[in-house]
Amino acid sequence: MSDKVALVIGNRYYNKLGYEENQLLYPHRDAYDITAALQELNFKVLSLVDLTLKEMRTAMLAFCKLLGDGVFAVFYFAGHGYEEQGENYLMPVDASNSSNIFEYIAAGEILQEMQLSKTVLNLLIIDACRVRKFDNNKNENTDKPAPSCLLRRGNVGNTIIAYSCSSQSRAWENPYQQNGVYANELLKHIKQDRRIEHILLDVNGAVDENPFVEQRPVFESDTIQDCRLTCEIDSEKNRWLYNDNKTHAWWTAMNAPEPTTYSKSDYNLAIQFTYKRVFSNILEIEVALQNNNPFALMELNIDLLMTTELEKQQQVITNTVEPSPSQPSNSHENFCRVCHFRIRDLQKLQECLLMVLQIQYVTNEPSSCLAQNTPMSPQMSALRYNKSSPQHPLATSCKDNCLDIASLSTSSNSLVSTASGLTLQQQTLCGSRGSQRHGSTSSLLALRTTHNIELKLNANYPLVSYFLKEFKEWIQHDSHNK
Repeated sequence: MSDKVALVIGNRYYNKLGYEENQLLYPHRDAYDITAALQELNFKVLSLVDLTLKEMRTAMLAFCKLLGDGVFAVFYFAGHGYEEQGENYLMPVDASNSSNIFEYIAAGEILQEMQLSKTVLNLLIIDACRVRKFDNNKNENTDKPAPSCLLRRGNVGNTIIAYSCSSQSRAWENPYQQNGVYANELLKHIKQDRRIEHILLDVNGAVDENPFVEQRPVFESDTIQDCRLTCEIDSEKNRWLYNDNKTHAWWTAMNAPEPTTYSKSDYNLAIQFTYKRVFSNILEIEVALQNNNPFALMELNIDLLMTTELEKQQQVITNTVEPSPSQPSNSHENFCRVCHFRIRDLQKLQECLLMVLQIQYVTNEPSSCLAQNTPMSPQMSALRYNKSSPQHPLATSCKDNCLDIASLSTSSNSLVSTASGLTLQQQTLCGSRGSQRHGSTSSLLALRTTHNIELKLNANYPLVSYFLKEFKEWIQHDSHNK
């Protein structure tokens, strides 16, 4: 076996359904946990959530470009779906509640693309309903021919297809479990060193015996060999398979960068960015501060401004940072975690994403601290007496989805760091300290401070955007050779 590669998709937030009861609970968690299990089994995993029809096809083609002779390929889907005339249709998040099959992607289409790659084994796991839930337009498009992509096995005998429920029935979720009913049992068995069919038999039996739901999974197999998820990769075959730029493309796109620290010495402050790839199209950025002042930073307010309309979620951990108990250090233990941002839908990114981290806080500084700063440099003088809070150009240019990057190069304090597909350009653009407030004593000044730190996210992260460009070049190269 030359390699093990998997594509995992979890669709939860459907844009056009409009019915709260039709929104699912666990596709994201199922996809996350299945991804983790497959990675422990040494699979290369492309994990994506909430994809449109076009994005699902793009992900499928990018996934198949990683396949080749002797590769063990796994496809897992969790979301809405249905079966019609023997074909199973998987529902993208932009599909409506009609019966228009052209809004869906057929499982047979995915299998056909996988079989063209001469894989040693294709395992498809469809964790979705196989009966139509949405009956508003039952007879829509009945006069149009269905795509000719019904599930057809190849002549090699290398296909296993597992369904979380039987034909014309539903797959269920239990709100008192952490995963869907089928995924919950699959995760208990998936890492066992046993033949895949034997694992699926145990999973099917456990689901069928569940007293709270009526759900009977099934699977089909035409394999002869003893195929196992735990099988080892032949390093020699793997080296021969990836003698081109596929491995480089994979690792460049998949690896999150190392934590990056930026020191703002004039304010005795250090900012640390830690990155985590939750899914291949979701990036989490954690922000931590090290306060080297003798006073606390209060009323902390952090925001992330972006040049595109990608969905952003923020979770605040604390709004106060006490003075650091030790000497300034880049050690993670000396930093206080203040918030993290989760940026979604990175598969929509087609060009560089410019982000500006804006930090605002209030300090009660002893007045003697200000006196010690004189004589002041021109930069500090501007920071001291600029009473209006600066507005970063990104705050207005975000609306137009464009930004002249050259207009941001206004300071010599810049640091460029490149790591694993993510290019960070950090730059102190401007800061302001507001007017004096009345503190508890005359020796304290309440000062409001604003910092803007620039981050630049290249389009070669995440994997889908990178492979969208890469596999087009590979296809053109293959066509030229033919």
